[in-house]
Amino acid sequence: SGPRLGGHDVFLITVDALRFDRLLKMPFVAMLAARGVVFDRAYTQVPHTSFAIATLLTGKPVYALMTLGQDAASHETLPTVLRRFRYKTAAFYPPSVFYIDHDRLKRLEESAYGFEYVKFEYLNGDKRTDQVIAFLQGERPERAFAWVHYLEPHEPYELHPDLPTGPGQLLATPLTARSADRDRYDGEVAFVDREIRRLVAYLEANRPGAMIILAADHGEEFSEHGGRYHGTTLFEELVHVPLVFSQVGATPLLTPRHIATPVGLLDVAPTLLGLLDIERSARMRGRDLSPWLLTGRGEARCCRRADKAGGERRLLVERVVDTACWPVATRSVTV
Repeated sequence: SGPRLGGHDVFLITVDALRFDRLLKMPFVAMLAARGVVFDRAYTQVPHTSFAIATLLTGKPVYALMTLGQDAASHETLPTVLRRFRYKTAAFYPPSVFYIDHDRLKRLEESAYGFEYVKFEYLNGDKRTDQVIAFLQGERPERAFAWVHYLEPHEPYELHPDLPTGPGQLLATPLTARSADRDRYDGEVAFVDREIRRLVAYLEANRPGAMIILAADHGEEFSEHGGRYHGTTLFEELVHVPLVFSQVGATPLLTPRHIATPVGLLDVAPTLLGLLDIERSARMRGRDLSPWLLTGRGEARCCRRADKAGGERRLLVERVVDTACWPVATRSVTV
């Protein structure tokens, strides 16, 4: 129950390799999160980009289903659904989105997940923001669903000039080429924060009421458990990701709050459809969390799944609904 967001623009912003523990250290993103709903225990289904994004845009555990023999292109995607409801769909992302298991995901790559307007190339974050603004200015869509993927802060952690430093900023002092990897990673995070600020400022001025969904495909490890980068383990620093639902420029319909119940990227597609009052596909495996976003009451115990990249072993842990207003039922499965 509660008011729905039908007709509002939706901007799905994914930040490559953004750790959850950096979320509230990003000055602008922290402010955006304070205006919306933050899932404090959101988890990616796979700790690398290819299958994490596939899960996000289909509401299905694509890695697990492909292992069981389902073709990747057989899954209906979120933009395909939204096009039926007169959304102009646009995607801005790098080829690295299909880097892992490229051959198995080739048909999804060829279809561009069903998006109509596509910019598929490597670009720095500032140029990516420019692309999105140019799309909105040139196409002037009545309503838009846009997916924007910022490749920063993915390694090799490049330096960016003129980043803010000091109190209240992510960086205490300016960075140099000799700065530690973790510090240069934070520099990339600060750069993306600045670009998200610029994009949202444009939306506030020109597309008021737009819904912002901010997420990451996976985290990044800095030897917490002996590894570096991502894609090989299921430790918290790799699978715990930011997930924020917020609005810009208008009286928000979402009650600002933090939700501590575990959820997954698997749940984003059905939740967005619920917020827009669009019936979800019966084949989506994720859960519609929109009742808890819209009413501000109760919490759902939802699924947490993670698949280990590069092998057949996978961890599946599922928590079924347990809320203040629904019957209690729990189930866990390990494969």
